[in-house]
Amino acid sequence: MDEIVKMIGLKNNCTFCGVFRSQALDRGAALLKVDKLATGHNADDMAETVLLNILRGDIAREDGPIPRCKPFKHTYEKEIVIYPCGIYSPNAYCGFAREFIKDLEKIRPRAILDIIKSGDNFRISTLTKMPEQGTCEKCGYIASQKWCKACALLDGLNRGLPKMGIGRSRGLDNGVSKKEKRANGPRSIQSKPYGSLDF
Repeated sequence: MDEIVKMIGLKNNCTFCGVFRSQALDRGAALLKVDKLATGHNADDMAETVLLNILRGDIAREDGPIPRCKPFKHTYEKEIVIYPCGIYSPNAYCGFAREFIKDLEKIRPRAILDIIKSGDNFRISTLTKMPEQGTCEKCGYIASQKWCKACALLDGLNRGLPKMGIGRSRGLDNGVSKKEKRANGPRSIQSKPYGSLDF
């Protein structure tokens, strides 16, 4: 993230952090062949997400290729001693949601848990057509567009530099011609022997 922030500044860096972190978790879990991924989201995080989705007119996304569980979903942030804080985004949109929720909590102590409950009760209308999930043409990760968000972000960062897809390590495709790659198509995250996250 240090190098990315040097290139793009403090604007929109939450997008890069969120996308790359999410894919890194999925890829690491796939390499370990686990069937569930536990994250450290606490009650404040969950309430912020629900509130941000409401403000953006959005809905919660489905899990990635590996299902998530959130054991701290109903644990308040103040009850957790060590809490990671994004140093690159002091003015991020989520900061507004956090402060707003803290103000709500002063008025109504159960506000955080109530917001989480509301988010759990959201339902997608049967008349709403959801985008179909495909796979990224560059790396094989789940995507609703031609490229996954991580590869699109990397492409922007790597303009003018040698291009590498996320998860590609040097020598991974040695001996495989471009024609064979096209014939085989993109490999899925579970089957592809991903290396380190290259930038």
